[in-house]
Amino acid sequence: FDFGAPPHGGLALGMDRTVSMILQTPSIREVIAFPKNRSAACPLTGAPSAVKREQLAELGLLNPGGQDVLPGTAEKEDPIDHLSWVSRIGISAAERPVMEEILAGAEALARLAKEKAGSEEPIRTVAPVSNRMRPGTREMRSKLAESGKLLKSAPSVKGNYFKVASILE
Repeated sequence: FDFGAPPHGGLALGMDRTVSMILQTPSIREVIAFPKNRSAACPLTGAPSAVKREQLAELGLLNPGGQDVLPGTAEKEDPIDHLSWVSRIGISAAERPVMEEILAGAEALARLAKEKAGSEEPIRTVAPVSNRMRPGTREMRSKLAESGKLLKSAPSVKGNYFKVASILE
């Protein structure tokens, strides 16, 4: 799950809930690594802990109002080194001149775009809003749902839905 949850169409139970159901625990908290001590700190990671200045700088939280400029930060920061660090891609000495040329071109394009930009709000999409249904079709309920056969094999039903076992207190 390094890049988030896999596509599941909104039907995922969640790994913690599934494990809790399999183990038949009285509470989902038995399988989740909640902090267990009285000070609400995680014994494993030490969270919550103090935030380093580098972390605040990376998130742009050192100077949220923008009034105070930290002395010497703009002169020390090399845009190519910053880009390399943010993208987690190493740039060799041989690649550096090419990257400087590309970065200069990108900055020139950004300046040109800013000069040519109007006062209009940016559009959210270039495609017009339209109905995506096939022509001549209409919504209709499944014959299996109408006859009751759709939920026939469900272990538990509530209304017209599968009922999931309650595991929360």
